[in-house]
Amino acid sequence: MFPQDSRSFQHIVPDVKSLLFLIAFDLMMETKIIESNEAVIKLQNNLYILHKLINNGEIYLECSCSIVMSCIRYLEIQKYNSLITNNKLKEYIDKLLEIVRVKDNHYDSLLLKADRLIPYLEGLTFEDIFGLVHAEYLNAGIILNNNKNQLKQWVDNNKEYIESSYCDIQIHYIYSLVKFIQEQDLFSDLLNNRNIIIVNTPDNDPIELPSGSTTIDFAYKLHSSIGHRFSKAEINGKEVPINTVIHDQDNVKIITKNTENPDLHWLNHIKTDYAAKQIKKWHKKFNIERGEKLLKKEFGKRYSTNGEVLNYVAIYLRQKTTLELLEQLGKGDINLEQVKQIITEYISIKEKRIQLNEIKSCNRKNCKPIKGKQYDNYQIARCCSPFPGDEVDIIGIVKKHHNSPYLKIHNIDCESIKNIPDEEKIAIEWNCSFSTVSIKLIMKDKEEMLRATLNEIASQCYKYNVRKSNPSNSYAKLSEAIAIIMIDVLINSTIELKHLVNQIRKTPGILNVDVKGIYPGITKYCQH
Repeated sequence: MFPQDSRSFQHIVPDVKSLLFLIAFDLMMETKIIESNEAVIKLQNNLYILHKLINNGEIYLECSCSIVMSCIRYLEIQKYNSLITNNKLKEYIDKLLEIVRVKDNHYDSLLLKADRLIPYLEGLTFEDIFGLVHAEYLNAGIILNNNKNQLKQWVDNNKEYIESSYCDIQIHYIYSLVKFIQEQDLFSDLLNNRNIIIVNTPDNDPIELPSGSTTIDFAYKLHSSIGHRFSKAEINGKEVPINTVIHDQDNVKIITKNTENPDLHWLNHIKTDYAAKQIKKWHKKFNIERGEKLLKKEFGKRYSTNGEVLNYVAIYLRQKTTLELLEQLGKGDINLEQVKQIITEYISIKEKRIQLNEIKSCNRKNCKPIKGKQYDNYQIARCCSPFPGDEVDIIGIVKKHHNSPYLKIHNIDCESIKNIPDEEKIAIEWNCSFSTVSIKLIMKDKEEMLRATLNEIASQCYKYNVRKSNPSNSYAKLSEAIAIIMIDVLINSTIELKHLVNQIRKTPGILNVDVKGIYPGITKYCQH
């Protein structure tokens, strides 16, 4: 794709008549499609220069396939009318195919876009508007159009409704192009100043690249596999370092090896985003596979990539997904010993959960969840949400609800209590291993979905209780019924809570998961 920061005057989108003039000037004069005036004579004298610019790759004629076919049909009609011979027809067609570049990417979507830009001014056709849309898509700076004045007026009249980029396109007919070339003095300097270069393969196939690209960019432009296996490069028959900058019209040959192994240091010697993306993508995949092999060697097939154990490890190590965990493990940023230790801790936590003796002892009436001054009610602060298993010191702050005092439990380093006087803080300690977390679920009201959610909670060895289940009127407009479920779950640590919420959110039919409250110990809702 051409540079997007400014319109490129190198790229010209001609209409059928303008293109015919460029390839068959004598025929156009003979059929009087173009009048013989002073401007035409000037253009005739400059045709040699214009074709030389095209042949040197300093300017490009960009055409859709429909424009090329319309030119060929016109020439065939002239041959049918005996105005040109078979040899002349072949000569014109060969010249046409030599000087144009067919750009039909997203042709159907461009047709639809042009079709929406109505109404047209009198004298304009759909082909005229399509040429404008095609030029805007290609970032071309010039349109050659026989209806120049009407097309310019149409653009001016519709500035408020069309994209601003259309207004940046120069619109010329064949007469004004001569003056444009004479006044602007653009094309003589384009070869050195443009942002796009054309580089040739050993088979002389042109490859378009940003100026400043290296042989590495060229290799990836050919194919990502060629880039990954890049070994050596030759420019104009001479071997060069692989990070050599290539120039316009260079002939470049890439020599590959049998195995893929792109070097991350290549990222310091490339220009194109595509090459950088492919190199990073290859290394990401390589590191994930390496991480998987390390885990398989240590644990066999015991833990699957999307299983609960590796999900827990990923959350613990602040990785967004298990794939990111495997990537960091493969890179060596996370070592296998860390993973083994976290898995051991997780298994230990699960073992503790199935030991109901502690839960039963905590259910005794005289068992309070907090050591220190006793209160009838306790609540864990949501700002820091400390849990018994987090191994952090806690502090209590007395609050009132409907004139009834209760103790709100904070992490001792919580920012929200730093300005509270020390005399209002109460020294406390945990006297429990679990907190009761009230979770509100909004889900599709289907029995199998609730069962799947509860099975997910049970599979993690969490003790839970469904406290409330009501249909919701707030979602009455939806086609399916919605249920609101309140569940109380025993949780040991912050990591466990994050893991559970993450797993519930993955369950089909869950619309929202919200933690409504956290209470130390085992509340009456989880005691049975």
